[in-house]
Amino acid sequence: DVGSNAMRLKIVEAKADGGVETVHQYRAPVRLGHEVFLTGFLNEEVIEEAVGAFAEFRGVLDESQVDATRAIATSATREAINGDKLVERIHSSSGIQLELISGGEEARLVQLAVSRKIDLHDKISLVIDIGGGSVEFDVIDHGLIVYSNSLRLGTVRLHETFLRTDSVSDLQILLLKA
Repeated sequence: DVGSNAMRLKIVEAKADGGVETVHQYRAPVRLGHEVFLTGFLNEEVIEEAVGAFAEFRGVLDESQVDATRAIATSATREAINGDKLVERIHSSSGIQLELISGGEEARLVQLAVSRKIDLHDKISLVIDIGGGSVEFDVIDHGLIVYSNSLRLGTVRLHETFLRTDSVSDLQILLLKA
């Protein structure tokens, strides 16, 4: 999961009953969203950090003898003008193909993850995922998604857009609330 605020690797083992067991989890604090929501570009230093994190991920994947991978990138990479450069560099250095997913696909995956942990088949639920670059909303009616949306309101995006100084002015607060 290549997000705007961090990159996460999770290795799971599929069980015969259809469940999964987590074997390994790792978080790399690479802030891909840093400046991208203001400039439109991933900066070279951040790209290098991401490539380095994927080199570590590759080592863990090989050591764990992983059979299949899915690497996804969310808002920072999908919105960056040079997001394809990150995808290409990661693939050429680690052999891992990074997939840019839409906000809708991100919301669907969040719903799937929550549904694995919480039974949503007997109720109407609102699932919200607050990320660094976006917020995903799913309304689930007895297990079926009836509404899904992804908004460009993530924590990194809002902080870098409205809270760039040490002291926060009344105007900044008004803009953030709006």
